[in-house]
Amino acid sequence: MGDVQLEVRYELHTATAGASGRAVAAAWLDDRIAHAEEHFVKVVEVPRLGDAAVETWTVAGYEVSVRSGNATVHLTYGAYGVRSGTDEQKQLQRTARRVAALAVEEIEEANARTS
Repeated sequence: MGDVQLEVRYELHTATAGASGRAVAAAWLDDRIAHAEEHFVKVVEVPRLGDAAVETWTVAGYEVSVRSGNATVHLTYGAYGVRSGTDEQKQLQRTARRVAALAVEEIEEANARTS
């Protein structure tokens, strides 16, 4: 495996005049899915991760997008030269899901402390 890259983005969505923070976060996830599908990228639901989660695989690596309450996490994890169907690809997928799960756990714990 070559150079490894990891990027994690958290965003807390606040209510608008027309929608709750949860609805805004749900719309964000819907937009991520639509964007991937418009570019013919396969979108796969990830079970037991936040309220809803999806992942995509491209030559650049895995992207995992998660909604938990009114918060979202977008994780990109890739390594140069990893081919589809290899053990390295499976390792990337497991690691991306694990890091996304940790991010969601942090969000849920923070939300519980402030509730």
